[in-house]
Amino acid sequence: MACWCETNDKEKTKSIADAEARISDLTTKIEELTASSARLNTEIKNLEKEVAENQSALDKASHAVQRPPVSGTQWWSRRIAHRKVPVSASLFGVRGEGAKLQNFTRE
Repeated sequence: MACWCETNDKEKTKSIADAEARISDLTTKIEELTASSARLNTEIKNLEKEVAENQSALDKASHAVQRPPVSGTQWWSRRIAHRKVPVSASLFGVRGEGAKLQNFTRE
């Protein structure tokens, strides 16, 4: 029969060694995660800057595309120029036989 102090001492010594190994592992993990955090924070700042630049470019492009309101004649002229609707002489006030001959789609 072994003395309780020897058994207890062996268990405590093993527990201490296990805890010290765990501390070493956790310290390494903390250092890795700290480096990863610093890298990700830098990446976030760079991406925020890139997003701001892209938003600025988008705002400029959107502003350039916006046009002032157009009159009915200008609207029809743009549609005709973009081949969205057939061109008809009757749109321009031409009536009679000449209107039938001038009904065409612009190509």
